[in-house]
Amino acid sequence: MICRRLTCVWGNLRFRKCFLEHQSGCVMPESTLKSERLGELESGHRKATLTDVAQLSGVSASTVSRVLNGYTEGFSVKPKVRRAVLEAVDRLGYKANRSAKAMRSKRTGVIAVLGLQYDQDGVAFGTDVQIIHHMASGLRQSDLELCHYFGSGLEEPYGLPDWPVDGACALNLCQDEDVQRIEQAGVPYVSINGLAGPNGVSVLVDDQLGSKLAVDHLVSLGHERIAYIMESSWNNVHPSVQARRQGYALAMQAHNLPLMPTWDQTYDMIEEAVAEAYENRCTALLVYSHYTALVVLKYAHEIGMRIPDDMSLICFNDRFPVNHTTPKLTAIALPYKEMADVASEMITNAISQKPGNIQSIQIKPELIVRDSTIAPAGL
Repeated sequence: MICRRLTCVWGNLRFRKCFLEHQSGCVMPESTLKSERLGELESGHRKATLTDVAQLSGVSASTVSRVLNGYTEGFSVKPKVRRAVLEAVDRLGYKANRSAKAMRSKRTGVIAVLGLQYDQDGVAFGTDVQIIHHMASGLRQSDLELCHYFGSGLEEPYGLPDWPVDGACALNLCQDEDVQRIEQAGVPYVSINGLAGPNGVSVLVDDQLGSKLAVDHLVSLGHERIAYIMESSWNNVHPSVQARRQGYALAMQAHNLPLMPTWDQTYDMIEEAVAEAYENRCTALLVYSHYTALVVLKYAHEIGMRIPDDMSLICFNDRFPVNHTTPKLTAIALPYKEMADVASEMITNAISQKPGNIQSIQIKPELIVRDSTIAPAGL
């Protein structure tokens, strides 16, 4: 009988402790984590558990779980309790078990990266990599991870993986059939530098503005005969192709300057375009990409054309090695960090089902002036 009463009293005390914690968020006991165990955790010799965090912060494991998962329904916690939990997490280096969390929340915490392209040497395109790396860092703050799926290969770069994902990040999405494939998958997605359907959001560079910045810069130096050069590409349907070309035409017309014959052409041999521009007495070139600019520099060296003395040169993409060439290239820089931040916010909101009706966002590029653009000879 005495044992039963003691058990009942002890049970009531435990219930009262948990009830008070649940209602007020008050920290009941002080830290109960033994110093020996604490030393092992802080030294990294042992992996921290949810119970360790609870003992160090002086609350129940259920309170820790609710704080870390942002659970608020029927539950409130005082700021000092939340702070104690988060400080314990930081001190112990606690990492939640992703598999267990996924089972509870019915979410994977994984975002599939689609459409990452590679050059002939197997190297991923630089700007795409920069965007993905910056996104990965930011998304971890929301407990989300990016995953690049290789299984479908180059034949199906926008095919979703076989395992469940919370969303997708599509790079350079240009074809309607690829857009429809992602739409039919029914997952939230963000399209970077590409198109998006009704269920996605598109984050683009304002390429028309980029062309305007380039033309305005050259005109300010005194150039009037400015050629635009675009190389032939496997991806001529990319939105930037038309936008940069159209931006050049609009900017030239705004300055009442003639469009050079190369502006609406694509060239398998960039050398032909440069020769045509030179024959038309052009004094400056705006080229589609930094790859094109490197070909122009090589050809100019071969034929004895001096850049920028004989021909100024400006390109899109402030990517390696434009700051290491001779001369260093004036370029239109794509705002990859801002694009990554916006894309991360959009996909996080979509996964969390936050309301929003934004379909497309354009980010402004930046003109980086270096040594390859000067006033034309004679001015």
